[in-house]
Amino acid sequence: MRGGPTDTCNLLCLCPGHHDAHHRGEFTITGNADLPDDHPDAVRFRSTNDGKPITYRHPPPRHRAEPLPAGKPYTGPTGERMYARNVEFVRRSQPANLVGGRA
Repeated sequence: MRGGPTDTCNLLCLCPGHHDAHHRGEFTITGNADLPDDHPDAVRFRSTNDGKPITYRHPPPRHRAEPLPAGKPYTGPTGERMYARNVEFVRRSQPANLVGGRA
């Protein structure tokens, strides 16, 4: 809504491409962003070309046409095997101090 109050019911996140398309007038946005999608007054998108609703579609599944090529296993700097049972990730309360690109 152009010129509307900055209330959560008027706020909506758009990627830069869709933001620009909206301001070029390619589609309209109406409704209340605070309401769930199944509510009749929730946010709706419509094409300005034909006025038809624009609905969300899940992206098509990504299937590989061919299997990945066989690769050779990564060899670490010491040549030893890495066992997942010996790996432990620890959440830090503070970001690491990076020196020379390393923690």
